[in-house]
Amino acid sequence: DCEAIRIHLPLELLRWNCDWLPSRGQALALQRPISYVLEGVQDLSDQFVSIECDTALVVADVSADPERAAEAAHQTFANSVYRDMPDTDLQEICELAADVDILLMSVHGDLDADGSGNLEINDEEFDADTLAELEAGLIYFDSCQMGINQDFLESLLDEQNCWYYTAPVISNDAGDSSTRTIHWFFENLQQSGDPVASLFQTKKKLFAYYSERRLNLVKLLNKVLPFRLYEFDA
Repeated sequence: DCEAIRIHLPLELLRWNCDWLPSRGQALALQRPISYVLEGVQDLSDQFVSIECDTALVVADVSADPERAAEAAHQTFANSVYRDMPDTDLQEICELAADVDILLMSVHGDLDADGSGNLEINDEEFDADTLAELEAGLIYFDSCQMGINQDFLESLLDEQNCWYYTAPVISNDAGDSSTRTIHWFFENLQQSGDPVASLFQTKKKLFAYYSERRLNLVKLLNKVLPFRLYEFDA
């Protein structure tokens, strides 16, 4: 009978995909809005914090975003800066993302077996120290496995410099489902200001879309459920 689910998760269990668990024949993530909360986050409101969709920095690597979903999202924000790689660098990204409502980056992620990782910005590394310098209401990384990047999550936990962080917990598509996820998520967010509800509605729409294409279960889950959303008490 609940309206939403908050999953409190210790860092050592990051790879456990609780929202993929089946209940009554369907994954939890397709039944209720779900957010993850790390140990150490306190004083969360009973209501999800609304996000402004005014200022944004959008960065994209065409090899990670071949269908230009990030650029299309950039055009929907009232005051947004878009940077295409290789026409930017780490310093510029840090300057432009120092204080924005939304940071959207569709770039490649690299994660080690021990859960330590970074983003690839041309020949530079966007690491946890870089993330610690930024402030945003919502950070959205369309980057493989960054939803279980322990370095990033520990930085966000320590700094409390954003309300929401969302990224895939597995290797996600370059284009295709990732394109649709960006389109539908930010379309919902512009209307509601609620990232948790927006991701939920996006997953349901992805599930309906890919179910019609009769994919096997593994491919279906890979396209529908890779993104996880964390809450912080910024």
